Amino acid sequence: MMASRESLLQEILNQFSGVLREQYLRRLPRPLADMVEGYVREMFELAQEGRPPRLALVGRRGSGKSSLVNAIFQEEVATVGSVKSQTGRGQWYTYKGSAGALDILDTRGIGEGTRPAEATGAATADAEVEAALREQAPDALLFLVKAKEVDAQIGPDLKAVKRLWATVQAEHHFPMPVVGVVTQVDELDPLRISEPPFDRDPKKQANMAHAEELLASQLKAALPDEPLRVFSVCAYMEFEGGEIAYSRLWNIHALLTYLIDVLPKTTQMELARLTQLRSLQEKLARNLVRQSARIAAGVAAVPIPIADVAPLTALQLSLVLIIGRISGRNMDESTAREFLAAVGLNVGVAYAARTLARQLVKLFPFPGAGSAVSAGMAYGATVGIGEAAIAYFIESASKDDARRVYERRREEAQEEAPDPEELPRLPAP
Repeated sequence: MMASRESLLQEILNQFSGVLREQYLRRLPRPLADMVEGYVREMFELAQEGRPPRLALVGRRGSGKSSLVNAIFQEEVATVGSVKSQTGRGQWYTYKGSAGALDILDTRGIGEGTRPAEATGAATADAEVEAALREQAPDALLFLVKAKEVDAQIGPDLKAVKRLWATVQAEHHFPMPVVGVVTQVDELDPLRISEPPFDRDPKKQANMAHAEELLASQLKAALPDEPLRVFSVCAYMEFEGGEIAYSRLWNIHALLTYLIDVLPKTTQMELARLTQLRSLQEKLARNLVRQSARIAAGVAAVPIPIADVAPLTALQLSLVLIIGRISGRNMDESTAREFLAAVGLNVGVAYAARTLARQLVKLFPFPGAGSAVSAGMAYGATVGIGEAAIAYFIESASKDDARRVYERRREEAQEEAPDPEELPRLPAP
């Protein structure tokens, strides 16, 4: 019977963290132990079945909320209204695309002139949104303003954003990130620059920068103590028969890259998967590779019982499985074996993590004795394995190319390894 992707990854992570806790963490200074524990916790979070990110989209009618949802998915998952509001009573919706899902609090629109047909009750849009926010906290609030309306009496809208932010903090004790989004920048002068990239024209670029500065200053006045970011975007797309017939998307990537950094760990993988943006997947994966390599080097810097449990191998294989999941692959036993064969590590993947580690440790290029050489080799091996996994799963490299990436990056990273004195050194047991 084949081990599921969850059980295989969870078993290996349990081994890795268990060995560290039992034999090493209790001997470490508290700040260092906290760092290692924090990384292990992060890997566990990514190993779990992540939930969809939750975003509250707030803005006036026509500000582009539904268009932004479609732009994130690059699919027609939300209805776009070109004349009057198309979003009904303020509530949570789950939008599903071919690669994932997103929970959106898409409002009727602050300051709308007409009520959409599906709106019910006498409550104002603000009251309905506040009620939805009490149900559950968004991971971030995006305040959308049309580029031509940034200086058009948006004071009441900003007061509503402040109330909504305060509601989340009071109800959920969560300092929700707030992001300003200047939409429809294609409509700024000069209109002849109607196709992206919009920053190629100095005048267009200056007008976009001015709109961003105006919105940033007004958001800062409303929430003076909170970190804020503002992005200019264009989310215009046309669909025919369920396919993209025309796209004017611009700078959506920058917005999503920022969200990857501020969203909870349990949602980051889902965002990277559903957008299918390679750059987002690579960013998340490479953050894990760097952290894993430093932990691996620290573990290898002192004598450890590799012949028994091989925590380094468990760490490296966990990294491979998580990178595969970031790419959207179903990471079960056969997929793990497929990757190992691709980089030249031809060994059967056992169901038991302890057996797995014992089998693989002979093939991974790091010794068990504590020294600067072993730390550097462990660092290089981990980087090589992680980069090969990125090439194979995310960049769709061939097996031969993935193997070459493994060899090249392993050798390069050994030279790039941090000084042994800077590593999280673990006392000998």
